[in-house]
Amino acid sequence: MTLSCNCRRGETSSVYRGNNVFIPNNIPAAEVTVQPVRGCIASRTFRIHATRATATRDENSAGGSYAPILFLRYMSISRLPCKALLFDLGGVLVKLTGVPRMMELTRHRFTVAGLWERWIASPAIRAFESGTMSVDEFGPAIVKEFAIDLPAEQYVKEFTVWPSCTFPGVEELLLTLKNEYILASLSNTNVLHWKRVKEDMHLIHHFDYNFPSHETGLLKPDRETFLHVAEAMSLAPGDILFFDDNLINVEGARNAGLNAAEVHGVDDIRSYLRL
Repeated sequence: MTLSCNCRRGETSSVYRGNNVFIPNNIPAAEVTVQPVRGCIASRTFRIHATRATATRDENSAGGSYAPILFLRYMSISRLPCKALLFDLGGVLVKLTGVPRMMELTRHRFTVAGLWERWIASPAIRAFESGTMSVDEFGPAIVKEFAIDLPAEQYVKEFTVWPSCTFPGVEELLLTLKNEYILASLSNTNVLHWKRVKEDMHLIHHFDYNFPSHETGLLKPDRETFLHVAEAMSLAPGDILFFDDNLINVEGARNAGLNAAEVHGVDDIRSYLRL
């Protein structure tokens, strides 16, 4: 990424999305380049290089010329710096088939947003995904709660394969980011889905920390869930950038002090991080 501008002495120039770069008085004109700072992709923090001042007469000199001058300056473009990236899995790194199927099974009684709200608040889901309900108990409970016209055993069989595969480019993305950030996953999940993600997709080893809800007993979007993650990683909440495909969870993270963004797949993440 290279952006250029020419400035007279003491002037400022908007070179990137309306942010001002100040060119000091000892550089009457400069070529300015903007480069990402290592470890600050998500924060939009850049190092500003100003070089090759033009030969210009200085009013305080006897007619000498300026030599090339280099200065460094940090500029925050739009977001706060972060030390860790925290990922939801389903809908962010893993393709899910559950929402359209649940819409069918509930005979479209809900909008997608309404279904998510009901799902997150569901007593059966919260019990199963916090690890306090067994698989044998979950099937009958969820079928009854959502009035699903399907045998409990058949529902559980379908439910197990809702996480179908990782999105294309996930491994490449995580390997790239691992050089710059602490990586962690935070997922409302259960023994069935976690086994699939861990053993079939081989995704978990990419992360420095994993926080599956059925093991921690904590669920999104609850505030204590996000605070637990920050404490476990020995980070301030503001040092973490969280990605989720559900706005309810994004808002929950922000309320706990994390930076958070709603994304749907690898392309959204890359776009957000400008990779």
